[in-house]
Amino acid sequence: AKELRWSELRLGDIIGEGSFGRVRRGNWRGMDVAIKSIKHVAVWQDDQDVPGDVGEKRSAAVEELRREASLLARVCHHQFVVEFVGIVPEKLAVVMRFMHNGSLEDLLIRHGGRRADEILPGDRNLRAREITRMALEAAKGISHLHSEQVIHRDIAARNILVDEHLHVRVADFGFARTKETGRSKCYTQSEILPVKWSSPEAIKWKHYSEASDVFSFGVFLYELVVQSAPWPNHSNMEVVCLVCGTGARMGLPEYLPPPFDQLAELMSKCWQHEPQDRPTMELIELVISNALESSGMPARQPPLPTSPTVRPQDELYSPMRPTAQGHNSDPVLAPTDVPGALGAPRHYIQLPSPDNPEDTQPLPNSGLEGGPLDPTSGEPTATAAAKAV
Repeated sequence: AKELRWSELRLGDIIGEGSFGRVRRGNWRGMDVAIKSIKHVAVWQDDQDVPGDVGEKRSAAVEELRREASLLARVCHHQFVVEFVGIVPEKLAVVMRFMHNGSLEDLLIRHGGRRADEILPGDRNLRAREITRMALEAAKGISHLHSEQVIHRDIAARNILVDEHLHVRVADFGFARTKETGRSKCYTQSEILPVKWSSPEAIKWKHYSEASDVFSFGVFLYELVVQSAPWPNHSNMEVVCLVCGTGARMGLPEYLPPPFDQLAELMSKCWQHEPQDRPTMELIELVISNALESSGMPARQPPLPTSPTVRPQDELYSPMRPTAQGHNSDPVLAPTDVPGALGAPRHYIQLPSPDNPEDTQPLPNSGLEGGPLDPTSGEPTATAAAKAV
C-alpha cells in the first residue's frame, strides 16, 4: 500500500465517529479525501468495560484498520470500488477518496429522502430507473470483490457511497475477509454483525461466503426500492427469530414502478434460505441489466469518473474551514457510522458464539408464522410482493 506523509494532509470536519476510531474529511494534494484513523485515547461507554478490556478492543481496532488497508489496496482498482489513496503508518490512518454525495442511505433514507428530491429525477419511473442503475453499479463492484476472493460481509446502503457524478462505489471494508484457497466459505470469531442485513448461516454459524453477500445484497435492494431501513418495526433479536426461526422475509408494496417490480422478484431469490439456491453476483448483474433495458428508456448515464489530478505540493488547498454550524459548505450529509472494532453503531449487535457450529440448536420461534411481512405493519401478509422461502 502507498505510504503517505501526515504533513501532506489537510484536515477538515469529523464526518463519522466510533468509540475507537473516527473518519475526517480532508485534502491531499488537491484531492478531497476521507481519513479513517484510530483515536489516541480510548473512550469506553459502559460500566462493564475496564481499562484492560479497552486496550484489547483498541488493539482489535488497530488490526481491523490494517486489514482494511490491505484489502482496499487489493481490490480498489475498479471503477465501482472506493478509491484507496494510501496509509499513514505513524498515525494508523487509511486515506480514501471522498465521496461528495455521502452514502445511498444518506441519499434515499435519511431525512425522509430530501436529498434524493434535490438531485434525482422527480418523475417516479425515471427515478426508479436511476436508482436501479446505481444498484447495477454496486453489483459490479461486489462482483469484482468476489473475483478477488474477498467477502464484504457488510453490504448495506450505508456502505455504498455516491460520487459527484451519481456513480456509486462499494466502501467500508472493516468487516471484509478473504477466502482461503480451495475453501467455499470463510469463518470468523467476531461476534458483532449487522443482523438485519445478515443471512441465516451468518447469524447462526458465522459462515460467510459469496452467497451470504448475495443475501445482504437482497436487503440492500430492499433499502433502495422501499427507501426505508430493513425490518423497521422489529428489534435485532426479533429479526434473528424471524429470519432463522420461522423463515420470514420482508414484504414489499403491491405496486412498484418498473424496473423495481423486477428487483422485487430478484430479492426473493437472494433471500433463499439455502446458500446454494441463491443467484451469483454475476447473474444478479445480468438480471438488473435486463430489468433496466426492459423498463423502457434507459437511465441517464452520468459521465464515468476520471482519475483525479494530483497537484504539486505548492498548490495544496488550504485547510477547509467549517461553517458556523460546524460543517463544511459542501453537501456532506449525516456522519457515516464507523463499524466493527472501531465502535459498533446501532446496526450491529453481539450474538453468542456456539462452540460447535454444527451442533447449534434452532433459534427460538418468534411466534409469527413464516412468510413475508407487511412493510408498514410488520405483520405477516399474503399479498406482499416478496415471497417467503
